[in-house]
Amino acid sequence: MHLYLITSAYSYESEVFKNNSMENTKEYQTHMQEKPILSIIGEKVALGPIRRELIPLYQRWINDFEVLRTLHIPRPSTFEEIQASYEADVAAERQRKVVYFTIYDHDTLQPIGRTDLCNINYRDRTADFRHRDW
Repeated sequence: MHLYLITSAYSYESEVFKNNSMENTKEYQTHMQEKPILSIIGEKVALGPIRRELIPLYQRWINDFEVLRTLHIPRPSTFEEIQASYEADVAAERQRKVVYFTIYDHDTLQPIGRTDLCNINYRDRTADFRHRDW
Protein backbone atom coordinates (compact mmCIF):
# COMPACT_ATOMS: atom_id res chain seq x y z
CA MET A 1 0.00 0.00 0.00
CA HIS A 2 2.84 2.40 0.65
CA LEU A 3 4.00 2.25 -2.90
CA TYR A 4 0.51 2.59 -4.26
CA LEU A 5 -0.25 5.61 -2.09
CA ILE A 6 2.99 7.29 -3.04
CA THR A 7 2.57 6.42 -6.72
CA SER A 8 -1.02 7.66 -6.78
CA ALA A 9 -0.17 10.93 -5.13
CA TYR A 10 2.87 11.41 -7.34
CA SER A 11 0.96 10.67 -10.53
CA TYR A 12 -1.78 13.06 -9.55
CA GLU A 13 0.62 15.83 -8.64
CA SER A 14 2.68 15.24 -11.76
CA GLU A 15 -0.39 15.75 -13.92
CA VAL A 16 -1.38 18.88 -12.02
CA PHE A 17 2.07 20.42 -12.25
CA LYS A 18 2.56 19.28 -15.86
CA ASN A 19 -0.64 21.06 -16.87
CA ASN A 20 0.49 24.19 -14.98
CA SER A 21 -3.01 24.49 -13.59
CA MET A 22 -1.72 25.02 -10.08
CA GLU A 23 1.21 27.34 -10.70
CA ASN A 24 -0.70 30.54 -10.00
CA THR A 25 -2.73 29.27 -7.10
CA LYS A 26 -2.15 30.34 -3.53
CA GLU A 27 -1.62 26.72 -2.43
CA TYR A 28 1.19 26.14 -4.93
CA GLN A 29 2.89 29.42 -4.08
CA THR A 30 2.59 28.79 -0.33
CA HIS A 31 4.31 25.42 -0.23
CA MET A 32 6.85 26.24 -2.92
CA GLN A 33 8.00 29.60 -1.47
CA GLU A 34 10.51 28.17 0.93
CA LYS A 35 12.52 25.00 0.99
CA PRO A 36 10.85 22.45 3.28
CA ILE A 37 12.58 21.01 6.31
CA LEU A 38 13.97 17.62 5.32
CA SER A 39 14.60 15.06 8.05
CA ILE A 40 15.69 12.11 5.91
CA ILE A 41 17.12 12.45 2.41
CA GLY A 42 17.33 9.54 -0.01
CA GLU A 43 18.25 9.20 -3.67
CA LYS A 44 14.69 9.62 -4.98
CA VAL A 45 12.66 11.04 -2.11
CA ALA A 46 13.10 13.00 1.08
CA LEU A 47 11.00 12.98 4.24
CA GLY A 48 10.08 16.05 6.23
CA PRO A 49 7.58 16.85 8.97
CA ILE A 50 3.90 17.26 8.15
CA ARG A 51 2.97 20.91 7.67
CA ARG A 52 -0.22 22.80 8.46
CA GLU A 53 -0.03 24.82 5.24
CA LEU A 54 -0.16 21.56 3.25
CA ILE A 55 -3.57 20.55 4.64
CA PRO A 56 -5.32 21.57 1.37
CA LEU A 57 -2.90 19.36 -0.55
CA TYR A 58 -3.41 16.46 1.89
CA GLN A 59 -7.16 16.92 1.38
CA ARG A 60 -6.78 16.73 -2.40
CA TRP A 61 -4.78 13.52 -2.08
CA ILE A 62 -7.24 11.85 0.27
CA ASN A 63 -10.13 12.80 -2.03
CA ASP A 64 -8.43 11.26 -5.07
CA PHE A 65 -10.45 8.09 -5.66
CA GLU A 66 -7.35 6.12 -6.66
CA VAL A 67 -5.93 6.82 -3.21
CA LEU A 68 -9.26 6.61 -1.43
CA ARG A 69 -9.91 3.03 -2.56
CA THR A 70 -6.63 1.79 -1.05
CA LEU A 71 -7.43 3.26 2.36
CA HIS A 72 -10.87 1.70 2.76
CA ILE A 73 -12.54 5.04 3.30
CA PRO A 74 -16.11 4.93 2.01
CA ARG A 75 -16.41 8.61 1.06
CA PRO A 76 -14.44 11.80 0.39
CA SER A 77 -13.33 13.88 3.38
CA THR A 78 -14.04 17.52 4.10
CA PHE A 79 -11.39 20.13 4.79
CA GLU A 80 -12.51 20.19 8.45
CA GLU A 81 -12.04 16.42 8.75
CA ILE A 82 -8.55 16.59 7.28
CA GLN A 83 -7.69 19.52 9.54
CA ALA A 84 -8.93 17.57 12.59
CA SER A 85 -6.88 14.58 11.44
CA TYR A 86 -3.80 16.81 11.16
CA GLU A 87 -4.38 18.12 14.69
CA ALA A 88 -4.76 14.54 15.96
CA ASP A 89 -1.51 13.59 14.20
CA VAL A 90 0.35 16.45 15.89
CA ALA A 91 -1.08 15.39 19.27
CA ALA A 92 -0.07 11.77 18.63
CA GLU A 93 3.48 12.86 17.81
CA ARG A 94 3.69 14.50 21.23
CA GLN A 95 3.16 11.04 22.74
CA ARG A 96 6.38 9.99 20.95
CA LYS A 97 4.90 6.74 19.66
CA VAL A 98 4.50 7.90 16.05
CA VAL A 99 6.21 10.30 13.65
CA TYR A 100 4.39 11.54 10.53
CA PHE A 101 6.24 12.60 7.39
CA THR A 102 5.49 14.42 4.18
CA ILE A 103 7.25 12.70 1.27
CA TYR A 104 9.01 15.02 -1.18
CA ASP A 105 10.40 14.36 -4.63
CA HIS A 106 14.18 14.60 -4.16
CA ASP A 107 14.82 16.72 -7.24
CA THR A 108 11.87 19.14 -7.22
CA LEU A 109 11.02 19.11 -3.49
CA GLN A 110 7.35 18.87 -4.46
CA PRO A 111 5.26 17.06 -1.83
CA ILE A 112 4.19 13.70 -3.29
CA GLY A 113 2.72 11.75 -0.36
CA ARG A 114 2.64 10.97 3.34
CA THR A 115 3.91 8.15 5.50
CA ASP A 116 4.75 7.47 9.11
CA LEU A 117 6.73 5.48 11.61
CA CYS A 118 4.49 4.04 14.32
CA ASN A 119 4.85 1.81 17.38
CA ILE A 120 8.20 3.44 18.09
CA ASN A 121 10.17 1.59 20.74
CA TYR A 122 13.12 3.71 21.79
CA ARG A 123 14.65 1.04 24.02
CA ASP A 124 14.76 -1.62 21.29
CA ARG A 125 15.24 0.96 18.52
CA THR A 126 12.35 -0.38 16.43
CA ALA A 127 9.34 1.08 14.65
CA ASP A 128 6.80 0.06 12.03
CA PHE A 129 6.72 1.81 8.66
CA ARG A 130 3.24 2.27 7.24
CA HIS A 131 1.06 4.37 5.00
CA ARG A 132 -1.18 7.00 6.52
CA ASP A 133 -4.55 5.56 7.59
CA TRP A 134 -6.76 8.55 7.00
